[in-house]
Amino acid sequence: MMEMCFFRNLDQRMFVLSGKHPRTPFYQIFARMAKWVWILQGIATSIDPISQIF
Repeated sequence: MMEMCFFRNLDQRMFVLSGKHPRTPFYQIFARMAKWVWILQGIATSIDPISQIF
């Protein structure tokens, strides 16, 4: 009920629950950003050696 009050449409929720990705501009930008953060973390961990305190 609360979700219906906020969003007025539950089609988006059913779309995501079925395992698909929404095609909204916000989601596409967020997914692209998250992908690049993941790639940059992988590159950073492969370049920098693990530091030791002592």
